[in-house]
Amino acid sequence: MLAIIAVIAVITVPAFVAFAAANVPDRGMALDTLQVPILRGIRVMSRNGPFLRLLAAFTIVGLGPVLQGAMFPFFMQHVVGDTTSGRRSC
Repeated sequence: MLAIIAVIAVITVPAFVAFAAANVPDRGMALDTLQVPILRGIRVMSRNGPFLRLLAAFTIVGLGPVLQGAMFPFFMQHVVGDTTSGRRSC
């Protein structure tokens, strides 16, 4: 069953991406677009409270899986007692 789903996905996903790329018009860049220097943009973002809260939330959510993955070998070695999980073979 999983092989059937994989075959369907391998066929349909590229077909739908090609269809979307061919049929969705490109808007291009607006003529009145303002180019902001990078340092000024960073200064504006650093003063934007809601943006900083959102950035902090994304950072905290992103750190969860990273810390879990980094701590897993220590958990296996010291809690479970599996001494082979700390060694890596290259």
